[in-house]
Amino acid sequence: PAPVGPTGRSPPCARPQGPLSLHLDMPIQTFGNLAIPGFPTRSVWVYSPPGDRPEEERPFLLALDGQNAFDHGPAGGWELHRAIEHLDPARHRLPRVLAIPHSDDRADELCPWPTWPGGPGGRGFQFIDRLADVAIPWMRERFRTPQGALGVVLAGASWGGMCALVGHFHRPDAFGGTLGLSPAFWVGQFATERYLATRPN
Repeated sequence: PAPVGPTGRSPPCARPQGPLSLHLDMPIQTFGNLAIPGFPTRSVWVYSPPGDRPEEERPFLLALDGQNAFDHGPAGGWELHRAIEHLDPARHRLPRVLAIPHSDDRADELCPWPTWPGGPGGRGFQFIDRLADVAIPWMRERFRTPQGALGVVLAGASWGGMCALVGHFHRPDAFGGTLGLSPAFWVGQFATERYLATRPN
């Protein structure tokens, strides 16, 4: 995607407009408020794949910019539910999805570095740590999830894709994989590439 301009406005991204379950014919529920210390509290959504049972242990896909995870909005929709439903359950563990929408401080949350010198952003590492230390335990209290990093994969697109990719390498103890859709590598004058070059393979 094209870099944001000097106005500091982020790329277009749909904002939550109430429970997704009201306008999507699929098993998605608004699942209360998630308090993220140091960042705004927000409502989150949980998707359960076909045949899911509460007592069943399943991995989680934690989706950043979660308001775009399923539905079509101004920024499009990823339709994660359709991708999951096309997996063969005989060969794959179909994951649940925890969709976490961004706040009004999207750049601050998702960009580990300022978007450009003097621009917004820069608290992405703190946000990743809060997800690992707060959101994952919150999720495990409510759903049976495999222990260890392989129980959770971090996903996102654009700034969220960059955050998901960096998050996996920053906290491999918490996030066993990443799904980075069109990650915004231009942020911080391609700071992501320099960061990844310092991390173990």
